[in-house]
Amino acid sequence: MMNVDWALGISMPDNELANTYDSFLQTLLGSALWSQDEPGGRRIPWQALEQARSQFKNELSSPGVYLFGADESPMYIGQTGASLLSRLRRRYTRGSYAQFQLAVDHGDVLKTRGYEGLPREVLEWYTRSLGKSRVRLRHAAEFAKAGIESVWIALGPTRDKHGAKELERRLVPIANAWNRRHGLPDLLNVQHAKYR
Repeated sequence: MMNVDWALGISMPDNELANTYDSFLQTLLGSALWSQDEPGGRRIPWQALEQARSQFKNELSSPGVYLFGADESPMYIGQTGASLLSRLRRRYTRGSYAQFQLAVDHGDVLKTRGYEGLPREVLEWYTRSLGKSRVRLRHAAEFAKAGIESVWIALGPTRDKHGAKELERRLVPIANAWNRRHGLPDLLNVQHAKYR
């Protein structure tokens, strides 16, 4: 995520990591969304991920953390020990069961009835694939409510998969506190309550 060596963030004291995140976010939110006309933008509209691949090749091929937001509001921090591109495609951007695509295809239902209003085949697919967990479906509903067309991705590559997991664990409560200080909704990450 933007001129920060997030691999170093793993070893920073909490107050330094919080200051780094604050500076990063101020810069990130003050910059344009990435587009072919704005290649300096670091917030990638989720629909433009494939177009942005060549510019973010190194970041997308690394393990790391990722931040989703809508407009000026950070919404979720995730991590992967695999490549960021692989995780983003598999879980969020590609295929009819990906979270962002669900928010596009079933946005009206998700906004009014929540994930319970999704078609039976979607719910059955999630049960077969993920058991009883409905976290991804709840998140799809939240992305729809926030306005899926305004959702963006920021990348935070790390050097190894263990670093990504630890960085997420430490960043989530810091990021959630940032949202609260700025009058924004809590992150979708439920674990923010566990860490502090």
